[in-house]
Amino acid sequence: MSEGKEKEQNKLQRWSKRFMESVEDGFNQQISSQAEFTDYEKRLGQHLFIKIHNSLKQFERDRVRKGQDNRLPIKWENINMNQLILDAVHRINLGLDALIDNHIHPIPYYNSSNQNYDLNLMIGYVGKDYYRRKNAVEEPLDVRYELVHANDTFKVFKKGKGNQVEDYEFNIEKPFDRGDVVGGFGYIVYGNETKNQLVLVSEADFLKSKNKSKGGFWKEWPVRMRYKSLVHRTTEKLPTDPRKTNAESYAYVEQQDKEESLPKEDIQGNVDFEDFQEVDDKKEPNRPVEPETDSNEGSIPADVGNEDSAENNGQEAENKGQVTREF
Repeated sequence: MSEGKEKEQNKLQRWSKRFMESVEDGFNQQISSQAEFTDYEKRLGQHLFIKIHNSLKQFERDRVRKGQDNRLPIKWENINMNQLILDAVHRINLGLDALIDNHIHPIPYYNSSNQNYDLNLMIGYVGKDYYRRKNAVEEPLDVRYELVHANDTFKVFKKGKGNQVEDYEFNIEKPFDRGDVVGGFGYIVYGNETKNQLVLVSEADFLKSKNKSKGGFWKEWPVRMRYKSLVHRTTEKLPTDPRKTNAESYAYVEQQDKEESLPKEDIQGNVDFEDFQEVDDKKEPNRPVEPETDSNEGSIPADVGNEDSAENNGQEAENKGQVTREF
């Protein structure tokens, strides 16, 4: 490693440590609780910092490339840190790792009321699958997700008289000409197979989700959004065990997920963001894929700012509830 790269790496590590300290301090200030993070949770916080840092750099490159000089460059000091810290704590508490593909996607929105940027730590479909499984009363052995196309054959075997295990038969008859998506299913597998559960999602169900959405995601990526909706609807069937989970964090992120499709009156601009890539039926259903960032037309970009000045311009918080930042 060259001396310049080593210096940059050391700087990034210092910033990551400061970010984690701010997360811990901010959590205590905002909810009046003494949170003691484990070494593993601290590592999750550092991973989240790296993900945010790299994402903001990409958004800023997009802003410059598109000549959007009229938009406020997002620097760490221009992020709504109080909200970001609280959001970060709840995701860390659920064990989400931002460096695992499709666990967390940072998306900046310009908030005209506060004249800064709210950073939405959007939970990807792999992250949703992960924390809902881990916090279930009984963690399943596997959860399978499949979109069904017009030329596929799909048969359901419901549990009932003479059939103790709910099951299905699914075949791809024309792998290169499958036709349009007509529905999907999730299959929850337990050690005791009599508990297995088949979740059916029709095209009408997908359209209901589409109609509730306020953004352009469904228009841009109809297959991807159907897959995401399938994961959400399937994992909703996993009963939550309050003895195993941080109930506050679970409820917090679930409520945020419901609010993501609501219009934001104080948000300007649109963000086109790939929550996940096109579903490849030849891949394992849960195989994560890193989203691309070059197609963010209309996005509100992010800026990590001048790195040298940002590191030296930390300011003391003026009021309780604000977090000292030295980035």
